[in-house]
Amino acid sequence: SPALVPPFIAPHFFAPGAVSPLEAREHRVLLVTKEGYRLAGIPDEEIAGALLAREIARRPGWSLMPLTGRTHREVAELMRTSMFLVNVNSLEAFNTTVPEAMAAGCIPICYEAVGGRDFLRDGENAVVFTNHEVYELVERVCDLMDRCAEEAPLLARLRQGGETTAASFRPENTARALDRFFTAFLVP
Repeated sequence: SPALVPPFIAPHFFAPGAVSPLEAREHRVLLVTKEGYRLAGIPDEEIAGALLAREIARRPGWSLMPLTGRTHREVAELMRTSMFLVNVNSLEAFNTTVPEAMAAGCIPICYEAVGGRDFLRDGENAVVFTNHEVYELVERVCDLMDRCAEEAPLLARLRQGGETTAASFRPENTARALDRFFTAFLVP
């Protein structure tokens, strides 16, 4: 019979004490980029990247950093010190950068993608948009950058909700689910 085996987030995203408080975070927006989206003819990443680059250039103290060409540990460190992660994935059922950001205390701003409804809750653990609402997404990122102080209660709630969500994607949960699944095949 079918069984749900949850994926897991690498433990270094959960490094104890490594998640900086909101007020200590760098005013940095991380952007998930994948060439496959451009090759598939989906322009959202290019649109979001260009608009965010323009808007962030108008906001002293803020920076935009694409997450390409970095090791997994470098990404974890950036997530533990950055304010927001923008992911415009609309194809993958479980794009791990979103729950990895949650584990690291970086607030995800993303699409619901294909299977995102299984773990994403807009306003509770992420800022979530329907696929391809790229202009609305960029507008909300700009609003959050401009109103970080006023939005502090929301941002704290998103981080707490993200931490709770990410906790369900621990390696031991995956191991237990795999053990339960394969144990059913053992002859008593």
